[in-house]
Amino acid sequence: MQKPNEITALVLLINTVLGGLGTLYATTKSTQITLAAAVLVFLITVVVLVVRRVITPGGSPSPQGEDGRSGE
Repeated sequence: MQKPNEITALVLLINTVLGGLGTLYATTKSTQITLAAAVLVFLITVVVLVVRRVITPGGSPSPQGEDGRSGE
């Protein structure tokens, strides 16, 4: 399960992205540009989340559990 501050950060990120896309659509009146921006934001977010889960700061996959203990 995610920590409360991570959930809060994800909610804030989603809110910011939706607000930005709404502003983009309101200023450009172009559905195509707005959808292209939404797809790019989605892809970037997915890549960041996947890399964050797979790679640890040490540069290798983590053998530890969710709580940070190695089980020894």
